[in-house]
Amino acid sequence: KGGANAIRLLAHFLQKLTQNEPIRLVSFSGGSAKNAIARDCQATITCSPDLAARIIEQATQHMADLRTYYPADPNLTLTATPLGLPNKTLPIEKTREILSFVNEIPHGVISMCEDMPHLVETSTNLAVVNIEPSDFVVWTSQRSCVAQKLSEMVETVQAVGKKYHARITSQHKYPPWAPNFQSPILAQSQKIYREIFGKEPIVETIHAGLECGIFGEKIPGLDMISLGPTLQHPHSPNERLQISSIEAVFTFLKTLLRSLS
Repeated sequence: KGGANAIRLLAHFLQKLTQNEPIRLVSFSGGSAKNAIARDCQATITCSPDLAARIIEQATQHMADLRTYYPADPNLTLTATPLGLPNKTLPIEKTREILSFVNEIPHGVISMCEDMPHLVETSTNLAVVNIEPSDFVVWTSQRSCVAQKLSEMVETVQAVGKKYHARITSQHKYPPWAPNFQSPILAQSQKIYREIFGKEPIVETIHAGLECGIFGEKIPGLDMISLGPTLQHPHSPNERLQISSIEAVFTFLKTLLRSLS
């Protein structure tokens, strides 16, 4: 549990266990949204009684290692607790196969933009995993400001799925929307902002999936900007909106639209 991808951290630990311990996977679930990094993940495994204490000890040691690897994430925790016997388990070999599959799915930043080294160009997120003896669902999401790189990343993820005979379905595509700093509407927006607020606006590019990409794919060459009030911690339980920024956005938007009419 923490800011790092909890699915990947727990899957790594369990796969490490399978190298020396005959454990069986009962369930594995993590992540709650397809467009967010998984904050929580939990798994149920079975093993012989004499291994239980050793696995709990290994989990404690692994937690100490994680604190060393992720010093900026003080909320990161890994705990192991004894439970009762489940009704169903996955075979040992199937357990190893599934954990290998989850660990082989690419995750994280793949490349940075060449002309904007501070900006992520392409990434992929292992967002949701739900594994039970009768069901197995994995959701990943890919983002890129370059159409070719986005297609390549999707194909890479699909190749991992096909390797493990998984059924792959692609949904909710966000087409790339490359930044255009010569945009006429951007120039007009900057002018209006200076006139209203008496200061320079902050113009940023971000790595995300935006509706502008969908509009741009439908209407090639469409001149667009994306704007809105101040948000903190989007796509998380701590997401917040700065209420005082709403009036400023409304005033700016009205003035901008009048200037374009």
